[in-house]
Amino acid sequence: MPGGQIVSIAKTYTELYGLLAELETSDEIRSGRYANTANRALICQDIVQKLELTRSHRLLDIGCGAGFLSVELKPLCGTYLAVDGYKVLKRLSGKIGLEGLVAAQGQYLPFRDDSVDRILIYSVLHYFPDLSAVLHLVRECLRVAKPGAKILIGDIPNESKKKRFLKTGFGKRVAQEYMSIRASQPDLGIRCEVTKCVKLTDETLCRIKEVVVNQGSTASLLDQPEGLPFCFTRQDLSIRAEKPSVP
Repeated sequence: MPGGQIVSIAKTYTELYGLLAELETSDEIRSGRYANTANRALICQDIVQKLELTRSHRLLDIGCGAGFLSVELKPLCGTYLAVDGYKVLKRLSGKIGLEGLVAAQGQYLPFRDDSVDRILIYSVLHYFPDLSAVLHLVRECLRVAKPGAKILIGDIPNESKKKRFLKTGFGKRVAQEYMSIRASQPDLGIRCEVTKCVKLTDETLCRIKEVVVNQGSTASLLDQPEGLPFCFTRQDLSIRAEKPSVP
């Protein structure tokens, strides 16, 4: 954008990604990633392995985005359901069709109890306003998940892990490289005025795990493989939904 001119201001992240979805640019940019830091194939491979995804599964993708991962994941499952804002889904529908696309807020899932085999929430959690909203989403996921279903909350920016990493010499070099990449990106003319987001740390991730366990399910934190854009500062939370049997 010449001169860094601001042409659009987003007051929510739903508005922000709706504006990005309308741009004639790459899927990486529309997903909020930098084109030269995204590794779509490796990200999808990691997701499929952690979800143990097969073509027999009904996959629910919450915060699916405008096509960065959806076009890769849809052929790998039996039924693909995607939740996001209207403008994002409008862009996505041009790539994968309208079937299974649902415009909704992630905290309130318009699906029946025990109705999906796999749930993916990738690079989304840090956009929620507070921990209460995150925990509500987790409970909603456990509600719609079938017994034995797997849920992957992926690409979680753990501030505690990031602080530990940036104290190392390697971490400082990576941070400098990242800032150079960021400075080289084009100005899209979009600004976001959101100032309050949940802070994800070792402590808050433990709290999320506690909620999962208290509902009778299991959860474990997983590292990301080297080669993913933020593997040194982000983690994934893998959940196995277990429903208590009714006597």
